[in-house]
Amino acid sequence: LSTHGNVNPRSPLMSSISLAEKFRVIDLSLIRARTVDLAIFSACLTGQGQATPSSDILGFSHAMLASGATVYIGALWTANDVVTMLHMYLFHLCLLTDIENSVAENWANATRQLYHMSHEDAANLLKMFVDVWDELERDGREPGRFVPGGRKLLETVVRRLSTRRGKRELNFKHPYFWAPFSVVGNGGLRIAPVE
Repeated sequence: LSTHGNVNPRSPLMSSISLAEKFRVIDLSLIRARTVDLAIFSACLTGQGQATPSSDILGFSHAMLASGATVYIGALWTANDVVTMLHMYLFHLCLLTDIENSVAENWANATRQLYHMSHEDAANLLKMFVDVWDELERDGREPGRFVPGGRKLLETVVRRLSTRRGKRELNFKHPYFWAPFSVVGNGGLRIAPVE
């Protein structure tokens, strides 16, 4: 899932992600996810948990694993939307191409690729995303209804990456950009592509 996350520090079970309606940790705790090998909440703060007086940890990662998921990836802090999109793209590419590697190994490889990514390579990937957006529009799929302003944001970031200021603002070597997500659960799991 790629959306916005909201943490409720006073009541962790009320922390939520934005779907058509708020989807809360407490809602997730009522679901059985026995067939979910890998759950990714590409949303800010969805990797956080909060200790209770009885030493339990409450949060999306813990609720996902308790409901039966094998591996969970979520963000520990507010993440940059565009860099997160690049990171998730690289990760999914690793999952598809490096099928002998575990989830944790593929996550580490994608993170290294992001860390070493040049601004030119980032701009080229974002241009590719704009091309995909345009193709979806030509096919009548209207991605703008799902992600309002998404195409404009991509184009703006591509332009900014050609400026000094834009390059300083998106410093892929800074942990803020490459380290917000954590892998929780059985990171040694290998996921074979579905034929």
